[in-house]
Amino acid sequence: MKKVSVIIPIYNVEQYLTKCLESVINQTYKNLEIICVNDCSSDNSYTILEEYFQKDNRIKIIYREKNGGLSAARNSGLDVATGEYIYFIDSDDWIGLDYIDGMVKAIEKANTDIVLNTNIQSVDKNIITPFKWYRYSKKLTEGEYLNTENAVNKSHVMIWTHLYKRSFLDKYNLKFPEGYIHEDEYFQHISKIRCDKIFCFYGSSYYYRQHPQSIMAMRKNRVLPNVKIINLLFDFYEQNEFLKQNNIYLYIIDTLSEVSNAEEFEFANKTAKRIVDEKSRFYFSDFERFKLKLLADSTSFNEFKQKCCKNIRIAYMRKTLMQKPKVSVIIPIYNVEQYLRKCLDSVCNQTLEDIEIICINDCSPDNSLEILKEYQKNDNRIKIIDFNENKGSAVARNTGMEQAKGEYIGFIDPDDWIDLDFYEKLYNKAKDCSSDLVIGNIKTVLNKKEIKNNNDFQIFSKERVFYGLFQLGLYKRDLLSKYSIKFLEGCMIGEDRLLPIKACYYTRNFQIVEDVFYNQLTRDNSATKNINERKILDFIRSTKLVIEFLNSVQMNERKKTVIVNSFWTNLLCYINTANSSYINHLCDLILYFGDLQNIQFLNQFDFELIQKIKEMDLVTIKKVVQKSMQKRAVDMVRSLNINKKGR
Repeated sequence: MKKVSVIIPIYNVEQYLTKCLESVINQTYKNLEIICVNDCSSDNSYTILEEYFQKDNRIKIIYREKNGGLSAARNSGLDVATGEYIYFIDSDDWIGLDYIDGMVKAIEKANTDIVLNTNIQSVDKNIITPFKWYRYSKKLTEGEYLNTENAVNKSHVMIWTHLYKRSFLDKYNLKFPEGYIHEDEYFQHISKIRCDKIFCFYGSSYYYRQHPQSIMAMRKNRVLPNVKIINLLFDFYEQNEFLKQNNIYLYIIDTLSEVSNAEEFEFANKTAKRIVDEKSRFYFSDFERFKLKLLADSTSFNEFKQKCCKNIRIAYMRKTLMQKPKVSVIIPIYNVEQYLRKCLDSVCNQTLEDIEIICINDCSPDNSLEILKEYQKNDNRIKIIDFNENKGSAVARNTGMEQAKGEYIGFIDPDDWIDLDFYEKLYNKAKDCSSDLVIGNIKTVLNKKEIKNNNDFQIFSKERVFYGLFQLGLYKRDLLSKYSIKFLEGCMIGEDRLLPIKACYYTRNFQIVEDVFYNQLTRDNSATKNINERKILDFIRSTKLVIEFLNSVQMNERKKTVIVNSFWTNLLCYINTANSSYINHLCDLILYFGDLQNIQFLNQFDFELIQKIKEMDLVTIKKVVQKSMQKRAVDMVRSLNINKKGR
């Protein structure tokens, strides 16, 4: 078991230090060297350190004679560290008990110099919420490898979510620049440029505490240190001929736009003049270059302020009004407080950031609306539509479609969740192939067990039809609008069945992305469970509408058969669990199928059922249905085996 050196810089954190130390010394990974650097604390931090030093011989204390800041403290820890791995944690934060164990396993499995744990929780007044990512920090995917270029472009600068090989840090003599605030931003940029690849994973949580005394919470004196860091980075880039598009440029825009006084303006003005040249056209949009040029051309802070008020705001408003999101995500919500956070986390943290999230609260009597409002405070992409009466999921989704402004529309149910790169992969595929419809894959989660449902794809690929779970699709908004494709209102079951079929028919060109998943939770109280007569009537209504549509359009008979066959299979499942109160309705639907022409979907038992349905009692009907279902299951297994042999 390799040793991990945990470096903790400490300055006046008596209120938080105990929780931090407890989280480290109680790690499931025991081979630790815990280096506590006391940076001349004037409170009781020293006393607390001494107490823990007596309890745990893995703790080493470094006492600095004068306060040097975070950079000097961390460098002091690096100077004495003997572990094969280096990990930094801030003394006012804490980590999950298996955090370091997960980091070590990840770095050894991936064989990289740096690993990044993307699981960050924000702690504000003891309220824990998912960390809100900076605009210039892209959301990362579980299991993703970052090379030199996209590591700088996509990953964030927080030092405490990374584990480093000490040999890597020693090789390039990587240290923190002393005398600067936000020193980790420089360290992270340089280390990621030097590293061939970084492995990203989602492990145990890092709990980042926000409080008024933290550096990131303090607006005062923020711009000047950031501008100094920017200039350090540019010095390094120019010396090493590493001027590539990465998040330093967005970071520059964010920093320089916050200039608020004459002193800050002087530094920012010089930096802007340095940046605004011919090279910058590769890094900045026209709008961003416009803002930088205003700053560079201004001769005083007052002049810059006046230009900003008049020009930047107008330009920004125009830009905002002209833009439309790439994807509108529509979420109908009713009584799902138990599941909603997981759903929203998966959507808010999508790697595709240019989305709008339309949440329709269908008059939920639980705390779903309060959860929505909580998330909306942290993410302005969330739009809430609040119904004053329950109208059903179809009306909710249709209302969301009417409000949507995105180029494409996606749907997700509030008790489900999606892979973090779900919409990015679907959208990129849609754009690359000029497709109006792109379909992802699905995992069904039953009793916390995941089942990959790949069978549908064999049908999709072979017959080029889409009749399955509509949430897998990303739909061109113009397509849905042009053909008035909507959900069937007034139905508890089957309201969504016609939408994917119509979309697939009218696009005539859809693509499949098999390596990204929609995670569907199967639960006992879902709408498709607890079947009653009302739901059976809705099922019959939606089935007949699908059949009517298929018979009204010019569709290949084989494709038509595949779709009808899937509805027939659903019918058999309902009959198998039917009771006497609604069996007559299902029998009428059986006879309706029997009247269809030119559709070859029947086996011997299906044919017998249709021919003799009026003469059978409920017990006999169920026996015939069970035989038919068994025959279909055998045929499916045979088909799968044939497909496997053919690969």
